[in-house]
Amino acid sequence: MASWIKAGRLRQCITCYPTLPRCSTPGEMIFWSWAANLNASTQLSRPWRYYHRNLFERIELFGVVDLLGATAPDRPVLRDCPCEDEPCRHVQTHQHPRSKVPWHNDYLYATQKMAERLISCEVVEAGHPPWVVERPPAGSR
Repeated sequence: MASWIKAGRLRQCITCYPTLPRCSTPGEMIFWSWAANLNASTQLSRPWRYYHRNLFERIELFGVVDLLGATAPDRPVLRDCPCEDEPCRHVQTHQHPRSKVPWHNDYLYATQKMAERLISCEVVEAGHPPWVVERPPAGSR
């Protein structure tokens, strides 16, 4: 079953690849973002957290930045988070009705150029919430 899960998550990641903007030269893609409910997390028990960490590493190989991860130093550590990450960079994005775990399974990625312009990124409320991403107005910076 574990190999099926790994392959399934990998297929999800690969399926997203054709939707990425095409660039003729590396670094040409300047502004692009992608929000996803991956239902994957490094908060899960072993061995699942390691399989999902592999998924996140593969997504970042596309040259995108995890905006919630990038803004983690601006917020307190997630209380009662079951992860083993040091430091914990999770934020609750899902509130499961039968679980007390503050799940983080929704993600927002953007190109490095867009991430450099990021002012803040936060979750408004848990439960597959809307994102609030703040960036400077066009033409500034």
